[in-house]
Amino acid sequence: AARAGEAGAGFAVVAEEVRALAQRCATAARETATKMGDSTSKTELGVKICAESSGSFAQIEAFVQRLDALVNQIAAASREQSEGVVQVNASVSSVDTTTQQMAAVAEENAAISEQLRVEADTLTRTVGQLFGLIGGRRQNDLIGRGGPTRTGGRREGDRRQPSAEAVVAAPAKKIHRAVHQVS
Repeated sequence: AARAGEAGAGFAVVAEEVRALAQRCATAARETATKMGDSTSKTELGVKICAESSGSFAQIEAFVQRLDALVNQIAAASREQSEGVVQVNASVSSVDTTTQQMAAVAEENAAISEQLRVEADTLTRTVGQLFGLIGGRRQNDLIGRGGPTRTGGRREGDRRQPSAEAVVAAPAKKIHRAVHQVS
C-alpha cells in the first residue's frame, strides 16, 4: 500500500476492512457453530426428555388402567355384597316370620293342652261320680247280662271279668296322665 501511493492507501484501508470483516465472519461462524452445537445438544436433550415423558405417560396410562380395573372389581364386589345383604335380610325376615308362627303354634298348643287337662279333670270327676252312682255294681250287671251268680259276685260261666270301676277308670287315668305329660 505504501508503494502504491495514494491509491494503495485506499487499498490498504479496504484490505484492513476486509481482514476485520473476515475476522468478524470467522468469529460469527465460531459463535454460530457453538450455538448450533448448543442447539443440537439441547434438541437431543429435548428428544430425550420427550422420550422419558412418553414413557412416563405410558406408565401413567398403565396405572390408570390398573386403577380402573380395581375400581371395577370393587364395584362388582360391592354389588355382590349388596345382593348378599338383601339375601341375608330376606332370610332373617323368613326366620322372624317362622319364629312368630312357631310362637303362635306354641301358644295354641298350650291353650289346647290346658283345655285337654281341664276336660280330663272333668272326665275324671264325672267317672268318679258315675262310680258313686253305680255303687260298686259289676260291669255285667250294668250291661244287662243275667244268670245266677256265684259266690264272690261272679255269675256261673263267667271268666274273671274286671270290675266296672276298673274298666272305666283305666282309660280315664291314661287320658289324665297323657294330658298332664303334654302340659
